[in-house]
Amino acid sequence: MKKLITIHCLLFSMLSSAQIVYTRADFGSHGDKIIYAVDSPIFSTINFGSTGPNHNWNFLTNQSPKRYDSTLFFSVTSDPNAPGVTANLLLRSVVGGDQYAEVTDSFVKAIVDMPANHVVGVKLKMFNFPLTYQSFSIDSTTATAKGLLAEFGLPPITGIDSVRIDARIFNVSLCDGWGLLTLPDSSTYNSLRVQNNTVIQANIFLHTIFGWGLVGNRIQTNASYSWYAPGSKNYIANVGLDSLGNISSFTYKINSVPKYYYSKIVSVSPDSAMQGESLVLTIKGKNTYFTQGIQWLYLTSTTIDSFKIINDSTILAYIKLSLSVTPGWKAIQIQDIFNRSLYLFNAFKVIASPYAPKLVSVSPGYGANGQTIDVVIKGSRTHFTKGSTINFNPQTASPGGIYVNTFMVINDSVLNCKITIDSITKFTAFNIRVFNSIDGSLSLDNSFSVVPTGINEISLSFQNVLLCPNPNQGNFSVQSIISILSYEVYDISGKLLFKNETDSNKNKIDLDFKLEMGCYYIRLNAENNSVIKKFVINN
Repeated sequence: MKKLITIHCLLFSMLSSAQIVYTRADFGSHGDKIIYAVDSPIFSTINFGSTGPNHNWNFLTNQSPKRYDSTLFFSVTSDPNAPGVTANLLLRSVVGGDQYAEVTDSFVKAIVDMPANHVVGVKLKMFNFPLTYQSFSIDSTTATAKGLLAEFGLPPITGIDSVRIDARIFNVSLCDGWGLLTLPDSSTYNSLRVQNNTVIQANIFLHTIFGWGLVGNRIQTNASYSWYAPGSKNYIANVGLDSLGNISSFTYKINSVPKYYYSKIVSVSPDSAMQGESLVLTIKGKNTYFTQGIQWLYLTSTTIDSFKIINDSTILAYIKLSLSVTPGWKAIQIQDIFNRSLYLFNAFKVIASPYAPKLVSVSPGYGANGQTIDVVIKGSRTHFTKGSTINFNPQTASPGGIYVNTFMVINDSVLNCKITIDSITKFTAFNIRVFNSIDGSLSLDNSFSVVPTGINEISLSFQNVLLCPNPNQGNFSVQSIISILSYEVYDISGKLLFKNETDSNKNKIDLDFKLEMGCYYIRLNAENNSVIKKFVINN
């Protein structure tokens, strides 16, 4: 029995000695300054709900704060805009503007503004000195604001000239626990926790010729937890809760504001691969927080099968490059849990594979506006029999268009399609796109041209025409199996630039044009025959 009594006395002694007392001497005074990190937590596992004696509150979450605030203590005469109290004042920079606290030898009162209700400087007691476990305080006050509708941001209402809001504010504070608090920067404090509950009840009145009439009532409840430690000068952490009890804000004391470093992606290894390959990419970041969570990871035009977070600056991404993925440089984009988008452009290059499907030719490669013609599209290693679709897309904005009426799949590498060129379609180049379930989207750019009506007559006997060199600098040769009698040159819009007859019937002519860099068309005329060829000036 004596042993049991001794054990009880020892436990009581331990609990009593472990309890923390927070006095006015532990609070700040004129000239003191505290820096806080401010963020909205994203982890519901933050332990703010434990109550009672000898608890461990762990905020060690390695968060990346989005903002920093400072708390400054000064005399009443230091700030002419401060509420007129005779005690030390606490100035804190917050989103809603500067807020204050009244500190005396007996209590701490919060001085809060409610801009939505046009109420300024409402004082509510937060706790009394000395603050100990199970300290309890209650305070309440009233406030009234009135004015014209426009002053409250309300539209005019017939018969209503002004509005009044009567607010009653009620606060209950309870020191509901003590123990060890660990902050995100790994610092620890023997602390007291205070639970604050504030209720604001606002009655809204409108004024008419008959006087004031009650038209609405609003109740708002705010809850928060604050931790205090001997010598901390103010709270060392504060958690604000929304109406559902979820954390809406998180503020904690830090020694200094760290230098801000921009988060970015710095490298991808390997940085290239061929179409059809499977590989693992190592993505490296700088000043990143990958272990906090990644919402999504994206590599342009490529499917990422899965990814694995190794540490805050390293991710492994598992990808399979299809044979249909478009060759060229791709960008990496990461969206982290802080809603920050991280980019690295030209991060990874897809190299064309000789085994990849592709479009190789279109015949004929041009047609006149208003025409309906047959076009043959040929591919290599393609699978046209797998439900293909065909589109003609202009390289630049153009009225009208080209419409695929019907098409016939001859085999996996040959498509015949009947197209109609709108009569208002301008003289322009078109890209051909073919899509199916195996090859994906295949493109043959600048492969079909629309030319003005009347310059597209074609004779099979006049098809073997060679332009050399092409591209060129304006001087080139034209060779044909039949004699060339005359020629015309058109720009990309269909405008006639040159028209000339040859000196005599020739199968080869040498030409020299002073033209700007770009695409042009030459129409070669023989007896009862003509053909159009495209050439490129590349100065």
